[in-house]
Amino acid sequence: MGERTQALSGVSSSFTAWHTDTLMNEGRHQHTWHVTAWWPSAPFTDGRVKQAALRSLLAVWEGTDLPPELWSGEAIVSAVMALLPECIGCDVSRPLEGFYAQVRAC
Repeated sequence: MGERTQALSGVSSSFTAWHTDTLMNEGRHQHTWHVTAWWPSAPFTDGRVKQAALRSLLAVWEGTDLPPELWSGEAIVSAVMALLPECIGCDVSRPLEGFYAQVRAC
């Protein structure tokens, strides 16, 4: 009862970068993150434009050492949402390892 739903449209891409997980004392190591960014489906906008924006953002991080504030999937999710206009949700995963992070605007 009283469930609220909203249709979303998403685009995905991946990037590979280095990071240092200071909580687990793992030192510098590399991962490939799969990122899906979400927007409201209405009003309609061209998904190719959104995918180009996501890919441009991830290209900045590709092959780099991520800054300390982007050490976790949750931090990457928050950064993507802050940097992509009107993005209301994001999923970041390392599916082969079984790790996922998700944020949705309320």
